Amino acid sequence: MTCDRISSVGWTFSSAVLTFTLLCVPPALAQRPHRSDPSNLLANPGFETGDFTGWTVSGNSPNYGVNVAGFQIAGTDYATTVLVHSGTFAGYAVVCGLFCDVYLDLSQRVNVVPGATYWAGFWLGDGSNQPFGNSVTISVDGAPILLTWDVQVEPGYHFVGGVFAATDAQPVIDFHIEGSGGALAGFSFDDFCISGNPLTCQSPYAFQSIVFLGDTFTEALGINNAELIAGYHGYGGTGHPNQGFLLTLPNNFTTENYPGAVQTQVIAVNTAGNTAGSYLDQGGVTHGFLNIGGVYTTVDFPGTTFNQLLGLNDADEAVGYYYSSGNKIPYTYLDGTFATIDSQLPPHYSAQPNGINNSGDLSGTYYDQVGLGIHGFVVHAGTATTLDFPGAYYTYGTGLNNEGQVVGYYDDVIIQIHGFVYDVSSQQFKNFDNPIVPYGNLSINDINDSGQIVGYYNDAAGNIDGFVGSPQNPARR
Repeated sequence: MTCDRISSVGWTFSSAVLTFTLLCVPPALAQRPHRSDPSNLLANPGFETGDFTGWTVSGNSPNYGVNVAGFQIAGTDYATTVLVHSGTFAGYAVVCGLFCDVYLDLSQRVNVVPGATYWAGFWLGDGSNQPFGNSVTISVDGAPILLTWDVQVEPGYHFVGGVFAATDAQPVIDFHIEGSGGALAGFSFDDFCISGNPLTCQSPYAFQSIVFLGDTFTEALGINNAELIAGYHGYGGTGHPNQGFLLTLPNNFTTENYPGAVQTQVIAVNTAGNTAGSYLDQGGVTHGFLNIGGVYTTVDFPGTTFNQLLGLNDADEAVGYYYSSGNKIPYTYLDGTFATIDSQLPPHYSAQPNGINNSGDLSGTYYDQVGLGIHGFVVHAGTATTLDFPGAYYTYGTGLNNEGQVVGYYDDVIIQIHGFVYDVSSQQFKNFDNPIVPYGNLSINDINDSGQIVGYYNDAAGNIDGFVGSPQNPARR
């Protein structure tokens, strides 16, 4: 097969020009390295080899390459640095300003099944928090596809993509970006994707739904480093009680309920497989509990009548809260000893700790002293930091791992719910949505040390489904 068509549709930025086109080249010109997600048909889609291995590169940009986050892109007017969307590396290029034509071409060929549907897209960043607009053309063998994913923005990056039906077994996919402006600017690009799974393309995570057989309500709430997942199913109404479970992927559920309880939620699981959560007794009282080596223990702060345990580390130290005069009072519990932790958190009138790691760092949610604002928080190395996703109405912190990553979710201005991952060291947020169900109200609840996340979302039928997301380009350690 030969091809000679190149996409050349334009795009105007406010400050820069970048032409980025994938050209048709013989397969022999590009080695195909190992892909972390086999459903992504592109080789080295996030440049995690540290270079352009797998790509053929050409163009007249005065400076382009692959580097880590924070690397300064020489030749830009505003000291632009590389942005990484996921993993360790991202591509970058300098583009010329007014009256210039500077471009970069990267090329690959993909193998598809004629007649099947595929999704295509990538992430482009310039450090701003604004969308670039309807400015990208993605073509298949020279024919532009309809771009339907031009809406997702997270700090510094914007995703754009669309869907096409394959007609040829080895099509040429052209990603074309072009613009003009009055400055020498640098752009980062990362996480390219061609896949038959839309969840692969619009996310740095490979996505798997979790649905308890025969139920319409499943929440995944905790995950350990062995990929053991804690959660519950049943929405809690008459005839549909909360029933706890542990899940071994892909679909091996084991029921776990507090002995004699009316309802049980298994919320956290540590490396040893010990669990923490809450249960409702026959009298309608909610208690916290621990299951350590198969031995169940009720955990209630002395003198209180409503408790929940929400996080558990490898020392079997748990975090939870009790109600007092309508407020949530946070505490830790270890070996029969309770310790209130109000003084460790940002100023608040009510707080819910949802996670604790092996260093004793905490994550959670607090209600400010005015009583109107809801914020996430992380306590790292004894220092409390408020987490407010940029532009969010409310932000909720949920879980954290031992690698300095915090997860949670936020409400936007129209009260749609989106997940996020926050990096403590860089102080950067990354957005996480379910692209197959727009406005699917997705919440992330926990993250393990490999960066795998769990949570739940509203599916297209209106059900609550759990999910697990595994990084496609995990950062090197």
